[in-house]
Amino acid sequence: MKYLYTLLAFAILSVSAFAQNENGSFSFTNEATTYQQDFNTYLGTLESLPEFFSVTWDVDREEEPFTGVGDFNTSDPDEAYGGFSAFSAESGSYSFGIREREPVDLRNARLFFTFTNDTDQPISQFEVSYDVEAWFIGDRRNRLRLKYDTLIESDERDTFEEDIFSTDNPSTATEVGIKVNGSLEEHRTTVSGLVDITTIEKEEDIFFEPLAPGETAYFRWQFSNADGDGGSLRSGLAINNLSITAVIETDEPSDSFSFTNDVKSFSEDFNDYRGSFATLPSFFSVTWDVDREEAVFTGVGDFNTSDPEVDYGGFSAFTAGDGDYSFGIREREPVDLRDARLFFTFTNDTDEPISVFDISYDVEAWFIGDRRNRLRLKFDTMIDSEDRDTFEEDIFSTDNPSSVTEVGTKVNGSLEENRVTVSGLVDITTIEKEEDIFFEPLAPGETAYFRWQFSNADDDGGSLRSGLAINNFSISIADDTNIDQPTQVPTAIELNQNYPNPFNPTTTISFTLPQTDQVRLSVYNIQGQLVATLLNEQRSSGNHFVTFDASALSSGVYLYRLETGNQSFVKKMTLIK
Repeated sequence: MKYLYTLLAFAILSVSAFAQNENGSFSFTNEATTYQQDFNTYLGTLESLPEFFSVTWDVDREEEPFTGVGDFNTSDPDEAYGGFSAFSAESGSYSFGIREREPVDLRNARLFFTFTNDTDQPISQFEVSYDVEAWFIGDRRNRLRLKYDTLIESDERDTFEEDIFSTDNPSTATEVGIKVNGSLEEHRTTVSGLVDITTIEKEEDIFFEPLAPGETAYFRWQFSNADGDGGSLRSGLAINNLSITAVIETDEPSDSFSFTNDVKSFSEDFNDYRGSFATLPSFFSVTWDVDREEAVFTGVGDFNTSDPEVDYGGFSAFTAGDGDYSFGIREREPVDLRDARLFFTFTNDTDEPISVFDISYDVEAWFIGDRRNRLRLKFDTMIDSEDRDTFEEDIFSTDNPSSVTEVGTKVNGSLEENRVTVSGLVDITTIEKEEDIFFEPLAPGETAYFRWQFSNADDDGGSLRSGLAINNFSISIADDTNIDQPTQVPTAIELNQNYPNPFNPTTTISFTLPQTDQVRLSVYNIQGQLVATLLNEQRSSGNHFVTFDASALSSGVYLYRLETGNQSFVKKMTLIK
């Protein structure tokens, strides 16, 4: 999965004033996938405008709106306004912004970044990040709007009016007429997300096409009034620290991770994932029901800044302040993504069958809906849904882990109180794919899948789905799966502590037999009443694993008992719901 970038080409406008450098467009190629700009070489003139940028303003505005550098400590509010200008802090850093005051009127002045697709594939998705800074507080609390264009000409551009992002003055200061330092955190906000141009409506029910190889397009930052905002003294806003990464979509199937005699584990923290198919980690793939949306990825939703009215309806990576990402889903009407699935693909390239895996992952809550959803782990030998319907036994089933219950709340899934670690041994030969038919060990050369399925908790009503994510995933061939090792014959019967413990609602019980024997494995409540018989059959010598599902039981301490011949063994386990 590759990121690609494009270059901008500028056209002379007939109905608006237009200024540019003689520098063409930035070229996104298979090798050059990211463009970054910190504006530190910009000094407030057309000549110092960074490469690949141009400016337009309406013809009834001033002929030349550039007024030079406005230092927040020294600029004169009676002079340093009325045009695009670079503001500086004591650190000497610059940004590209605007101040407006009567009689100068620069509403809807625009900054264009020009880029060309010089890759060999169409591009439709871009990761965009930039800072919006406040440098002067006016009585119009203005905003900075990001848009997308295939043309600069204003008469053609009028149809391309959908905002991608719209950011109001980010400063907490409200006193009109004061200068503030936009390089400080309290006067600045970072705007970021995945932009899919094919979801942008340029006319009613007409959307942009992917940018074909060789085509040029534009991202446009537009300074405009906030809705219903009066006053005559416009705030001073600026853009800074811009980063744009182009993403190439691919229909290539996911590769599989190869377990070998030397490579016995895989881990994934999702920190390279940015909310698109193209950035999905290797060895992972996604399916959802055919009556759902064609493409459900909606990009990155920061738990501090994402808009609950917008950031839903698809798989997305959430980020906390430390920059951690995870792979999750938020759903809200009318988008319906129940039973959306994330698959991990792996192949047994050892010289022995594999049946037991040691699995661990975090389940995180990022948004609290009125449907307290869950993340279910399953096992499959194929992805095709028609054949998968019979493979419905949960290995683990984890409800929304947050203690927060207020609907509509964004929470930080990277914090301990909104996260739970799920781990345990998985013996695929104990998983029932059909009634009384269990999976076989994975033979050398065979491929299989672990599947995480986002679904509703039982009998859970409501229309607003919680936002759950998976993170910090690891899977290993368990130590008891011997690869290239001589078989160890046990010398005594052993009943091991269940894992995990405490558990909810499933746990694995393992035991060891020195020889073939009739085995009974039972579960009792603390009053000694039998609540489940897990095994009552003959088992061969060796290690054995049994999954116990306590979904129908209430929280409490339970006893599990292993009986063989005239011997019995008892241990305690704790169910917490």
